[in-house]
This record gives sequence, structure tokens and C-alpha cells, in this order.
Amino acid sequence: RRRTGGEEKLLESLRTEITILREYGRHENILQLRDVYDRPTSVLLVEELATGGDLLGWATHAPSRTGHQHLSFTEGHAASATRQILKAVAYLHD
Repeated sequence: RRRTGGEEKLLESLRTEITILREYGRHENILQLRDVYDRPTSVLLVEELATGGDLLGWATHAPSRTGHQHLSFTEGHAASATRQILKAVAYLHD
């Protein structure tokens, strides 16, 4: 099947993401890309296991995908999360 222009643009964006993860994914606060499978109809990314749900769900007290309710999201948690995010951003821009 022939790809449309929108699909090609999406694939180019995905290739850029893969390149970034391969080059910079060695930081403790950046999800590590383990492998990539490029198939005719799909691209599969194998990433490290990240348990515990997502930051937004935790901050808003939403249950994680596993159904577990998170503990209260305190100012200390917010400060820690912000530090981790900023360390990753600083690493990417060094």
C-alpha cells in the first residue's frame, strides 16, 4: 500500500524520535529505547518497563492503569518530579 503525505510526515517524526532516544536515552530520567522493529505496516518500539502509572494521573489522584490508587501528591513530590524533568531537559540541551 502506498503511504500518504500525512503518513510520511508521521513516519519522519517517529524516525526523529527514535534517533533522539537512541542518542540521548542513556540518562536516568529519559525512557530507554531497547529496540525498534520497522515492519511494512507498523513500527514497534520496545522501551524499558516503566511501572507506576503516569505523572498526570498521580498528580490528579487518578487510579493508575493497573487500578492502584496513588498516595497523595505533595509539594515534595511535585518538586522531585520537576527536578527530574529539568535534569532530563538540561541533558538534552547540553
